[in-house]
Amino acid sequence: MRVYTKEWHELSDYLVTVEDFEPVEDKEYTDADIEALYQKRLEKYLDEQREMSREYPDEDSYDEKEEIEFFEELYHDSLEDPDEDIPAWIRESVDPRLIALEVLPESVYSKLKEERDLKQKRFDELEELAERMYEDGMHEDDEGHEEYEDADDVIGDIMGGYILDIRELDASVEIEYVTWDDGDDDEDFEDDDFDEVDIDDDVEDDDDGAEDEEDFEDVQVRRIATFKGTRIIEFEKPEIKTEYDEDGDIESNCDIIDYELYYEAGRYEVHMLLDNEEHGLKYLTLNCESVSAE
Repeated sequence: MRVYTKEWHELSDYLVTVEDFEPVEDKEYTDADIEALYQKRLEKYLDEQREMSREYPDEDSYDEKEEIEFFEELYHDSLEDPDEDIPAWIRESVDPRLIALEVLPESVYSKLKEERDLKQKRFDELEELAERMYEDGMHEDDEGHEEYEDADDVIGDIMGGYILDIRELDASVEIEYVTWDDGDDDEDFEDDDFDEVDIDDDVEDDDDGAEDEEDFEDVQVRRIATFKGTRIIEFEKPEIKTEYDEDGDIESNCDIIDYELYYEAGRYEVHMLLDNEEHGLKYLTLNCESVSAE
């Protein structure tokens, strides 16, 4: 990746994870203290939801009972499965109940703030670099070419699903993956004709006016993307595991979380950043003649 590297993503995830923490008094917290904090954080959450319902009255109406249950569920989920982007030194030194409530003792919070400020500075530097690269015309010879757009569609399709296998063949690489298809033929929706599509023609209403859910049910499909005439620049091979969910759909522990595509001197340079879950982020970078899928 030239721009959105592992470092960029790790910094981004970290900053999002720690931004909501608030400081509380340095002391040993009893069960009663935790319960008081829980109620305080719950009331803050409910106030936020009430305010949102006032700002967006057309959205689902505010249901306090449901919101209380949702907050409790979030709290217990955080206790059972703490966010891995929370620094390990915090998870190892702070009562997990405080972490689940997104509060930290003042001394820990102060140390976190120093760390966060340093990481924010580095993240801003990477953002400025990305902005300069785009201003310098990093993509000026790429977008607009039909072949580029087709290749971009293929990689975007992979990104929308799960990777099942990556195979290195003679002068090519194949990525076998699953994604979801609503059954529509995309070729029927050219840009020039899009505003002529009558949505009502494709949606059947039940007697009570509800839309027929079957019209929108996506079907999982298996595809193979082929990168021909390939020279592998970098490949950190993922450890892929697959399983079937309760609906019978296959999923894996590997997908694309970001990619960059360049078209230079008649060849593609494809940068893919894979999320291999417990095995971390992996790079797959190829230089190839063509990109297709079937």
